[in-house]
Amino acid sequence: MFPCENNNDSTIVTAKGEEALPILEHPLTCGIFLDEISILTGFLHFRIKDECAIDGNAQIYLSGIAQKEINKLTELINLSELKCWLLNLQNIFNELGDTQRLQLLRLRTSKNFVNEICSKIEQKMRLELKYRQLQQLSVEKQKQYFEESQKVNILLQEIIEAAKALQENLETDISRKYNGREVYIMGEINAVLYGN
Repeated sequence: MFPCENNNDSTIVTAKGEEALPILEHPLTCGIFLDEISILTGFLHFRIKDECAIDGNAQIYLSGIAQKEINKLTELINLSELKCWLLNLQNIFNELGDTQRLQLLRLRTSKNFVNEICSKIEQKMRLELKYRQLQQLSVEKQKQYFEESQKVNILLQEIIEAAKALQENLETDISRKYNGREVYIMGEINAVLYGN
């Protein structure tokens, strides 16, 4: 909102478009303002440096001025005030140049930036859905493999029991052929395999 004159009548009119943004929220004017603060900060750095130096440029300049005028100048602005101004300017620059603040301003002023963020969010939501489906599929596969391993273990136990029963039957048949002599099939196989 800004005052304007309309038929010699001062009224408040709502601004539209780019004018509706305050100076520090409009991207162009905010950039110009930040540039000016940066230049002023640099100037204050050099001014403080000159004030602290004994033989600096400022001292040479001040030595050319009458002593009375020098006292007036130094009374107006002292070193602590310069440092305070510099600190305040740096704080303002940091607050205005904050990346989160600048992104919020871009959101407010740029439809393209809003669309870009929306598309990124949609893409991340699709990826999240995909990863959730992969996670669910992985859990199902893990459960399926666990059940299959349980079935295989049961089948393996049955095969082991059948092999033991077959071994006992073979040992008794062989023992009968050799007049009741004890036979250890596994013992003989192990002796052949391992050379014992």
